[in-house]
Amino acid sequence: MQIRVAGLPMPEREVRFHAQRRWRFDLAWKDRLIAVEYQGGVFNRQASHSSIGGLTRDYEKFTEASLAGWRLILVTAKTVESGEAIDWISRAWQESPEKAAIAKV
Repeated sequence: MQIRVAGLPMPEREVRFHAQRRWRFDLAWKDRLIAVEYQGGVFNRQASHSSIGGLTRDYEKFTEASLAGWRLILVTAKTVESGEAIDWISRAWQESPEKAAIAKV
């Protein structure tokens, strides 16, 4: 809902971004190479993302996304509720499409 209120186009969900791996972004605007990953289990010791193996896999995924030119925004419930997350997304959108296209090269 915050995305709509901010006047941004709706992102695609579960966007696959790597040809060999099954990695997906929670939300993405492929034409702008902007991706959002919701970090829901970061404070739960039982969650797979907070284990050493889970963190290692996430770091690999995030690094590969960065090397491919994606601007990755990591959000939590706290940053969504505070409005910080939508501010980050909006700031990423303020960057010109030409600059984002350079990252695709």
